[in-house]
Amino acid sequence: IHNALTAIVIIVTAMILCGIVSSVYFTWGEPNRIETYHDVVASTIAVTQPNLYLRNTGTSTKNFFSAQMNGGLYKQVGSEFIQEGEIKVDFLLARAGYPEWKWLNHNTMRSAFCYPGTANEGSNKDWNKLERLPEGTVAEVYLSFDQLYPTAEILDKFKDRQMKPVWFAVDTSFDNNSEGNATSIHFIHFPIGFSYEPVWHNSDMIITRQEEEKYGLMGKAVSTTGTYPELEAYGSAELREEHFIKTLELLKQHEDIANRVALGPELKLQQRIDYVKEHGVNIYGAVVTGPTKEILKLREEPWVAAVCLGEAKLWNWDYVE
Repeated sequence: IHNALTAIVIIVTAMILCGIVSSVYFTWGEPNRIETYHDVVASTIAVTQPNLYLRNTGTSTKNFFSAQMNGGLYKQVGSEFIQEGEIKVDFLLARAGYPEWKWLNHNTMRSAFCYPGTANEGSNKDWNKLERLPEGTVAEVYLSFDQLYPTAEILDKFKDRQMKPVWFAVDTSFDNNSEGNATSIHFIHFPIGFSYEPVWHNSDMIITRQEEEKYGLMGKAVSTTGTYPELEAYGSAELREEHFIKTLELLKQHEDIANRVALGPELKLQQRIDYVKEHGVNIYGAVVTGPTKEILKLREEPWVAAVCLGEAKLWNWDYVE
């Protein structure tokens, strides 16, 4: 009995100590590690998954130096954000496990862009689908452009239109897959880009107020209030591009986590960063959403080379700029 009780006490004590160490490890620093890992996961999804956002996240530290993060995956169709799935990521200290993805919609788009010069009639057949959608519907559409465009020019093309660009595909040196049969459609399977509404990082916050409250011998609670940079609706191109490069550099610092979260091959972030810094942020496609009949008007625009229909919903449009 004495030996059994001793073993139980040792196990319980070890679990308590492991829990304390885990809590200190993941909550240490400013921002703390769990906030940083959340930033990396959310940014990886925003960069690698067109029109997909991590929301309603929850994090918890566990015994034995581990933590868990989970959240919902949402996309914008019209003015509404609809849930596409869920994700759960376990961490053992600084190492992330393979995420558990749960998709609610099996038709979620994964590859829908063509590199400039590779589009053909087959990559434009979804215009007919858009024509058949009735008045009073909104759609999510993946547009491919006839050439590479700077951010400022693309933003200007959508100005004064009743639609919203929600994600931009950027040329990062891995996107031109035009070799092969000229009659086949060359979809880009793993695009990299940035969202119209940036996923701001902790370091982007401009702190306007900070309060610190101490409790106990070593405890303290810090309350911070701040704002993020303001963006012009169809401007601030330079700020958007700087934020995109900053995001790639953040992911490079935690590349193991980013590679686990990204749905595709290794990201090779340093090569992408070097390419973008040398050639600039050049856009070859965008995800847009809005009233179906308004999006159909883009069919006559020479800069739209191909279209792929994502999802369509009943009217929910209240977007006004």
